[in-house]
Parts: sequence; C-alpha cells; structure tokens
Amino acid sequence: MNQPNEFAEAKLSAPSARVQTVIQEVLRLVAPESPLRVLDACCGDGGHVLALAEALPKATLFGVDISAPNIAQAQASLARHPEAARIRFEQADYLLRPTGRYDLIISVGGVNFIPVAPETIFSRLDDELAPGGILLLVTPAANVYNKALLALRGLFRALRSPTLDALGMTLARWLHGRHYSNDQLRSGSFTSTRTGPCWTIAGRGFTSESC
Repeated sequence: MNQPNEFAEAKLSAPSARVQTVIQEVLRLVAPESPLRVLDACCGDGGHVLALAEALPKATLFGVDISAPNIAQAQASLARHPEAARIRFEQADYLLRPTGRYDLIISVGGVNFIPVAPETIFSRLDDELAPGGILLLVTPAANVYNKALLALRGLFRALRSPTLDALGMTLARWLHGRHYSNDQLRSGSFTSTRTGPCWTIAGRGFTSESC
C-alpha cells in the first residue's frame, strides 16, 4: 500500500492560484463558521490546510503526507501561522495511518497517485467521511494531454539519467515556467470533483462531467 518511493522524499507545493480555486470551491459548499473537522489527504507542503484555516475560522484541520520534506516544510510554515492551534500535520502513509472521522476531506492531486486499486482508496475515504460530509478530490482529467505526459514521465523514469532529468526540466520550464517553480513543475494541472452530489471544475485543456 505504500506510495512510490519517489514521493517519500518529494517536495511538492501547489501554485497560489490553484490553492485559491480550491478555497473558493470549499466556501461554496460549506458555511465558513461551521466547526468542521477537515482532512487533507496527501497534503504536500500544507498550503491548502493553512489557507483553509484562515477561510474556516472554527474548523480543526489535519494534513497527512508520506513525504518527510513536505511535512517538514508544513511544520515550518505552521510555526509562523496565526491559527496554528487548530492545525496538525503528520508524516504517514495515508492508507496505513489510524482512521479518523471528518466533515470535509480534500485531496489535491494526491490520493490518485497511491498505487492501489481505486476501490481501496475510496473505501478508506468513505470510512473517514462523516455522515453528510463532503469529499473534494482534485485529480488529473483522463484526456490525451495528461495521458501523453504520464507516458513520457514513465519513459523518463525507466531511462533515468542526469541528461534526461535536465531535458525534462527544460521542457517543463518551456511549457509552464512562467507560472510554476521547479518543484511545482512536478505537479500536473487538475480538475476537481465532489461526490454526493458530484461537481467539477474544468482547467485548461481538460474536460469534466457533472452528476
């Protein structure tokens, strides 16, 4: 059930525009003054958790990520955050840590990379979601662009070398360098989905469906 080793030491953060988009959608779905229990599964460097703490002043928030560098950065940011008393971070494999109970669960480009069957992930999310709770997932859209990127990433990983690493970063900077740092270039653009009822946000080059 462990995530790929590449994520155990990864340093990943979301661009501020994506963080704000997620926050806006959360605020469309919940009352800001509600005393919510919030989980960010695979929270990266904690950017969404810290932003949600300001948007939801009565919520308690928890972020979990398998990456030690991510959690170290999250803890460093938490030390300077005015709402630190309501926030907690933990380094752990999401599927292996003890089960909690949450009113709002988000995962922004996170749980979809855990290398297990989707049924396993959704069973865990269902176990942790309180009755009437909201699940907000931000996952790669299944389109040609993302499939090509995934295939290219797999090829680069199989043939890994300093030359190919440099080539990959050069290509990423050419495509997205105006908007992302080097660490952020390792993350994709995503479309968001909520279950019960379902909704989506369509990003550049992506298709989405509602139910």
